[in-house]
Amino acid sequence: MFDIGFPELMIVFVVSLLVIGPNKLPEAIRTVAYYVGRIRRTFTNLRTELENEIGADEVRQQLYNESIIDELKQAKAQVQDVINDASSATDMTPLGKERTSADNDPGETAEPPTTPSDDNDKARSGT
Repeated sequence: MFDIGFPELMIVFVVSLLVIGPNKLPEAIRTVAYYVGRIRRTFTNLRTELENEIGADEVRQQLYNESIIDELKQAKAQVQDVINDASSATDMTPLGKERTSADNDPGETAEPPTTPSDDNDKARSGT
């Protein structure tokens, strides 16, 4: 927040040692630490009270729930796309239906093909 590094802290320490003196420096540090702690607690309590008053927890929970709902909608849309792709890619007939002649391959016929030797036998017999 303040971006104070080690060199800056050393300068503050040396200046305070020169201004306050070595005898009263521990007491001054204790007093400063006490007031810094009180200020921190006051700001923490103030922040907690403000969050409770404006309902920040409920707002956070609502935003979290909405983000989950959006993710679920996206996942549902993806699953629906996969289902649509799979159903359009496969051409299935229901189990109870029989295949019609239009469903058969063009190479398949209802009667088995006759062989040339069968034709010769029929011609000789006169039928």
